[in-house]
Amino acid sequence: MHTSISYLNIMAYSFPRIASEASAHDIEMEVETFYDLCGRLERYWDIAKDNVDIPKKFTMSHIPIADDAAGNEYWINLITGEVVFIEVEYGIPERVHIVADSF
Repeated sequence: MHTSISYLNIMAYSFPRIASEASAHDIEMEVETFYDLCGRLERYWDIAKDNVDIPKKFTMSHIPIADDAAGNEYWINLITGEVVFIEVEYGIPERVHIVADSF
C-alpha cells in the first residue's frame, strides 16, 4: 500500500542556505507519493544505491521517503533528520533543496 497526496505544495531553501535568508532559488514543490514501509521504501532505496548518478556517500546517509509526478525525490538524512528535495534533472549537489531541518 502506498499513500498518495494530491499535490501538497511545499516551499524550500536551496542548498546551501545563507544564514536565515531565503535563497534566490526558492522553488515550489509537490508530493505525489509517500513511500510505505512495507517494501516500497526499501525497494526505492536499493535502486538509488545502484544509481551511478547518486553518490554512494549520499545514499548511505539518506533514505528516500517520497516523490512527485516528475520523479523528483524527498530524502531524509539518517544522521541529522534533515529532509531534502532533489531535482532529478540536475542531480546532487546542484539541486538539493532543504525542506525541513528535521523529520
